[in-house]
Amino acid sequence: MCAHVAHWARTHLPDEKGITKARQWALFAQRTGKRHPDLDGPEPHPAARYIMDWWRELHRARAAGAGGPAPIGFVDIDAWARLTGRRPTALEIAGIRAMDDAFLSAVGDELAKRREIQAAKEKRT
Repeated sequence: MCAHVAHWARTHLPDEKGITKARQWALFAQRTGKRHPDLDGPEPHPAARYIMDWWRELHRARAAGAGGPAPIGFVDIDAWARLTGRRPTALEIAGIRAMDDAFLSAVGDELAKRREIQAAKEKRT
């Protein structure tokens, strides 16, 4: 699940023009008739897809942090569970938080790469 979320984060983070890699690859497929090989990432185990769906529900309501997306905290999970009538177990909550850690790590890595590229461009000029 975590590898799937990390791949999803890397492919759905908009660039400086607001375009995601997933969108660029979809346009590639339209132009060439071929599916871009990087579009497919690791698939979560079918038995755990519902936890992935729960994480996505929480992700859509995520707050913004100072330098990017804020983590999904226990308060967020508690409010979501009460509002939706869901009763996640401790193991399911651990899964949600692990996926969120993978998401935040992937986003952080992507943003750090972009900062390095921007710094290198500025250094050349």
